[in-house]
Amino acid sequence: MLLLMARRRGLLDWRWGVLLVVLLVIGAVVLFRSTAPERSVQRYRAENRKQAQLAQGSVREVRSWVALSDAERVPSVIRAAKVFETTDPDPARLRGLLDDAADFVRLRLGQPDPRAYAEWRLASGYRWSPHERLEQFGVVDAYEANFKERFGDSEAAIRAAFERFWRASREPSRWSKPRRPMRIADDPRAALVAIGTVTGKAPNYRPKWPTDFGADYWDSSAAATSSMMQWLVPPEGVGRMLQIRSQPVVEVAKVALLIEDQSGERRTLTLNYVWDPRTQRWFHESLTEQYASEVTAGLDY
Repeated sequence: MLLLMARRRGLLDWRWGVLLVVLLVIGAVVLFRSTAPERSVQRYRAENRKQAQLAQGSVREVRSWVALSDAERVPSVIRAAKVFETTDPDPARLRGLLDDAADFVRLRLGQPDPRAYAEWRLASGYRWSPHERLEQFGVVDAYEANFKERFGDSEAAIRAAFERFWRASREPSRWSKPRRPMRIADDPRAALVAIGTVTGKAPNYRPKWPTDFGADYWDSSAAATSSMMQWLVPPEGVGRMLQIRSQPVVEVAKVALLIEDQSGERRTLTLNYVWDPRTQRWFHESLTEQYASEVTAGLDY
């Protein structure tokens, strides 16, 4: 009897041991899942820093820079951009593209007044983004989380929110560093234009970028920005993904620039355009920033 009881106690101890191991495994899995998002962010930021450091070495030899506040020299730098790939030989259309890019950089990055930028944008055929679109892309939630007040529905409220974000992006915050772009490279290798086409079956345009700064320098996935919120959008119906629904071929363009921020870090800024055949002009539809080693204050535009 004593032997039987000992055996049963041993079996019971063994079962408790198995149960303990199972509970420990479950706890480890729960802990892993709960911390996975944080680890993913840490890995992302570490990869960003690595890519940004490598990129700094690629462009270290660029010596000539122009302050973005220089309203005369900045447009001349952009208008001298090298066209390395194009499906559109029309010089007037190229001039229109570069004129718009020059005005965008001058008014969005080269001066502090959000109203001056907005008035130029509106006069150029753009419109305030509808409230539903801002809500869809998380702008409304971002506003209410940052400023602790309700985001209004009217156009006046949208304009006021845009101006508030613009000014906030120039100040330090607990989420991002105010690494505002300060200078643009005055170098023929650092201002590039590509014009191509997209279709419903091939909606993404990826030019064969020059390799002066290394392979894939202008087409890396490295990017770190807290937001790239678009407040002023092209006319209704204008946009690459909208137009390919009704047009067999849509013309698009990229204007890629090299900039330097307040910290001395250098990164790329690419303006993405789509051609509107109705108005016969280019519209800027998105903005891409690459090689920021840390999360930076967003470029609301």
